[in-house]
Amino acid sequence: AGAALGLATKAGAASGVELLVAAPSEEDLLRARVDFPSARRTLQNEHDMIYTARAEVGTPPKPIKLVVDTGSSDLWVGQASYKAKGSSTSQHVSGPSQLLRYGRGQVRGHEVKDRVCIEALCVRDQTFIAASQVDGIGAVVGPQGLFDGLVGLAYPALAAARGAPTLLEEMALEGPWKELAFGLCLRHAASAEDSFVSFGNLGHVSEEASGCSANGPGVLLPVLTVNFQAKFWLALGFLSASSAAGAPPGLLGQVPMVFDSGTSLIAVPAALFGELVGHLFTWGTLQRCGTLLGQPACPCDLPVGELKFIFTGENGVELVVTLGREDLLQPVGTAQLPTGETLQVCRLALQPSPPSLPFVILGDVFLRHVYAVHDVRGFKVTLYPQSQPRGSGLADMIANAGLSAQVAAFLAVAANLALCANLAVAAIRPASSTATTCSDEGYARL
Repeated sequence: AGAALGLATKAGAASGVELLVAAPSEEDLLRARVDFPSARRTLQNEHDMIYTARAEVGTPPKPIKLVVDTGSSDLWVGQASYKAKGSSTSQHVSGPSQLLRYGRGQVRGHEVKDRVCIEALCVRDQTFIAASQVDGIGAVVGPQGLFDGLVGLAYPALAAARGAPTLLEEMALEGPWKELAFGLCLRHAASAEDSFVSFGNLGHVSEEASGCSANGPGVLLPVLTVNFQAKFWLALGFLSASSAAGAPPGLLGQVPMVFDSGTSLIAVPAALFGELVGHLFTWGTLQRCGTLLGQPACPCDLPVGELKFIFTGENGVELVVTLGREDLLQPVGTAQLPTGETLQVCRLALQPSPPSLPFVILGDVFLRHVYAVHDVRGFKVTLYPQSQPRGSGLADMIANAGLSAQVAAFLAVAANLALCANLAVAAIRPASSTATTCSDEGYARL
C-alpha cells in the first residue's frame, strides 16, 4: 500500500507516532487498527484568512502555531520560533538548504529532525525545515505574528524536501490508523463553533461531518493524478456563473479543482477569468473597481451574481456549492473620494491564476461551505454540504481609519500560501519557465 501511495517504506522501524490520549493495548491495536479513535484538533481562525493549529516542537516543547495547508506537503518552522540548538531531541539532517517559493516571498532553511506535536498527536522524529530566512512574509511570521510556520497535508510527491517522510506520510506509515483519513471543517470567524481538523480512520473521520453542521450526504470524488502521481487533492467539477443583471446562468465547463486550505480565495485559470468576471458583473460597473495591495478591489455595493461549483460523485450524489455576495466581496476598509464621499471597499475573492496552471484553486472561501474528508490511502475526497451563518472576520480586523502595517502585509501574503514551486510541475508548466515566472504571471496578485 505504501508503494501505491508514493510513500517511503520503513521496514522494522518502531512506531514514531504517538497519540497522547487513552488508547487500546498493543494487542488490541494489532488486532483492530481500524477501531482506533480519531484525533480531533481545534483550529484558530485568523480573520477568515488562514487557519492555524496549536503545536509544539522540540524538547522542552516550544508552543507554535502552524498554518494547516492542504495545498502543499512540506513542514517548516521559522527560526524566531524554533532553534534546533535549544532542543535536546533535535537531530541535524545533512544535505543542502531547501528553498520554498511563495507567490510573495520565500522560505529557506535546512532540514532537521525533532519531536513535533499537534496538540496530543505527536511524531517523535519528524523531518522539517528550520527556516533561517523568511523573505517577504516576515511581518506575519514569528512569536508576534499570526503564525510560526506551516504544515502541508497534500501528498508526499508534492514536497520540495523529498528525502524524508512528510507528516502525513509518517501518520500513514507509522500511525495507529489502518485507513488514514483527515477531515477539515472551516468556519467563519463570526461562528460560535470552532473550526477543526480530525485525523483517524475513514469511518470515524466521516462521522465527524455531523459536528461540522453537515446537512446532507457527501459527494465522493476520485483524486486526479499529475504525471501519474497523486500530488494535490485534485478532483473534477463544473463551474457556473449567474449574472448580476439577471441573465441566465452560464455553464463554463468541467475543470480540475484543487482543494487548498492554504489559499484564502478562489483562483481561476487566466483563460476563464475574463469570461467568469463578465458573467458575475456588468462591464459598466467594473469601471468602479481598482487594485488594493495588488489585488482587485471594488465598492462593496457593486452588483454581483452567483458562482456555482457542481460536483457529481462516484456514489451518485450531486453537490452544488454557491458563492454569493458575502463570499465574493470581502470588506477591507474605507476609501475617501475626491468629492469627500466615504466608500466601503471590498476585495474580490476571485483571482486569475498563471496561464500555465490549468486548475481552479478552491481556497477557504469555498471550503467554509463543506466538510472535506480526505481519504489518504483510498485517493478520494468526500465533500459534505455545511450549513452555517456567514460573516466576515476580515471586516472586523480592519479599522475604518485605514490599514495597519501588519494588516497590509497580511493581505499581501496570506491570500495565497500555496507554494509557487510546487505548482510548477512539468505537466502544466513549460520547461523553460522559472520559479520567478509564477510571481510575475499572477501569484503576486493573489
